[in-house]
Amino acid sequence: MKPPLELRRLLLHRTVWIALGSLLLALPGLWMQARSDIRSESLGAEETAAIFAHLLDLQNSRGPDLEARLVALNRPGVLGPLRHLRLEVTDEAGTVLTAPPADEHPLAERFFGTKETDEGRHTSWITSGDGRRLRVTVSSSPASEAAEALQTLLDLLLWCVGYTVLLVAGITLVMHQAFAPLRSIVEKISNCMSQNYTTRLPTLSVKEMDVIGQAVNHLADTLEKTEASRRALSLKMVSVQEEERTRLVQELHDEFGQSLTAMRASAAYLVKANAQQPVAQAAAQELADQCQQLHGGLRNLLHRLRPLGNSDAQEPVPLADLLDRLLASWRKLPGQETSYTLHYAVDGAIASSLALALYRMTQEALTNAFRHADAKQVSIHLVLEDDQLCWCVSDDGVGIPLPEEALQRGNGLAGLRERVWSHGGNLQMGAGKGERGLTISARFRHRPSTSPALEDPS
Repeated sequence: MKPPLELRRLLLHRTVWIALGSLLLALPGLWMQARSDIRSESLGAEETAAIFAHLLDLQNSRGPDLEARLVALNRPGVLGPLRHLRLEVTDEAGTVLTAPPADEHPLAERFFGTKETDEGRHTSWITSGDGRRLRVTVSSSPASEAAEALQTLLDLLLWCVGYTVLLVAGITLVMHQAFAPLRSIVEKISNCMSQNYTTRLPTLSVKEMDVIGQAVNHLADTLEKTEASRRALSLKMVSVQEEERTRLVQELHDEFGQSLTAMRASAAYLVKANAQQPVAQAAAQELADQCQQLHGGLRNLLHRLRPLGNSDAQEPVPLADLLDRLLASWRKLPGQETSYTLHYAVDGAIASSLALALYRMTQEALTNAFRHADAKQVSIHLVLEDDQLCWCVSDDGVGIPLPEEALQRGNGLAGLRERVWSHGGNLQMGAGKGERGLTISARFRHRPSTSPALEDPS
């Protein structure tokens, strides 16, 4: 048999205590209500006894004393509105001698649908001390009974509302205390969904909540280790790519570059050797021009593969100069009508791995703008804001309707996002100013480097 859940037991016990406490708080009010009802019943009995006393006085009175007693019965406060009864005294001619004011409660009568009937009317004759016959009519007064019933109903309703408010307030307090740990659990899960795994949940007071919290902590630990491994692997892949590019540059330079140099020398010799033969000289000159163009294309390719050239790997990466040269190469393209601008505001050197990644990201962003954007202006921003390195490339081209689909569909943007992620950043894509074009941005934690040794983005 499984043990009962601690949370359920806690809620049940506290709810019972809240209900008992609310009932105890309501008991004094109920006791006061009972005393009020007893007082009302006592007053009603006293009023009934007063009726009999006044009638006996009328039977024993005569002459002026009788008239004085009849007049006194009409004075306010002598009998007043009788509780549930109405008294009327008339003479043999039907003249009303005394009739205390009727107790009227139209609202209560309409609510309960009560009204006075002849069945509740009772008439009797009495003889005064001087022989006058007086007719005494006593009738029921359902209006006062309805008024009391309505008042009792309102009192009970008020007590029920008060008890319910106390009970709900107590249960709400209990639920708030019991489920308070859920807020921290939900916040931790939200942080994990945002790839923030640094915080940990403390030991929670409720057993079931603590089990969930420890499971979330374990999940965060696993995700943090997994993400760290993935970032290290991604950086390793980028490093391998750069090493492979270096090897290709070396081989192309040693093999293909030397062959092209030899071909250019041979073509120049043929141009000079065929000075007396215009046709052969023209062919040799065309061959020399083709070799020169091929040599220039090879030099540009080698620069794209290894922008640092043969500089010392221990020196900081001159990112600003590299970006300037990169934009200059784009401006020199034949038929180029796009305006390229660079805003660089970073003091000090950037870690070599991140600087090279920023250069490759800028290469990819410019290539996308050239191929797909049909832009007239492209701007690159690299600035430092609150220890955050902010990189942004924006254009005024056609833009991308669904950036997420583009990230899944194209290798260029996916590779760009992978570079950003491997260095601890987050890639953002959206429309540019005026909802035109495309803006690609990323933010990185900035660690100034006096040497290129800072390769760990975390």
